[in-house]
Amino acid sequence: MVKGITYIINADATCGTLIGANSAGTKKKVYPVTVSQNEEPPFVTVWQTSRVPDFCKGSRATRFTYTYEVHVFALDYDAINSISTAIIDALENTSITATINGVKFQDRILNMDSRDGGWIEQYKMYSKILVFQAPVHEDQAT
Repeated sequence: MVKGITYIINADATCGTLIGANSAGTKKKVYPVTVSQNEEPPFVTVWQTSRVPDFCKGSRATRFTYTYEVHVFALDYDAINSISTAIIDALENTSITATINGVKFQDRILNMDSRDGGWIEQYKMYSKILVFQAPVHEDQAT
């Protein structure tokens, strides 16, 4: 269920400029969970880390609180911070008035935390982890 988050990041002009296009030139380097092989940084991965139901007495839950981690990777620490700020702005400033790429966000997407992911020696790059939370409605009517 990361497709709403990846869509917002991909659609943001500032994020697109800072992250850039994949090696094939077909899309921005924002991926669900893992990066395609042979991509050069910077790039971003999005993970769904939690899906907690808001229970209603006597019925199946249709509203959930999702938690997402956005992992940012770059060769330069300053680039990590610039990309992270752009992603926070893109997600927190998105007006939730309609379904976004098939996801019914019920309220604003909130940045809950950010932390350094560290230096990845094998790839000679930095990482940063951003944590977001958003209420999502899932219509489960049959």
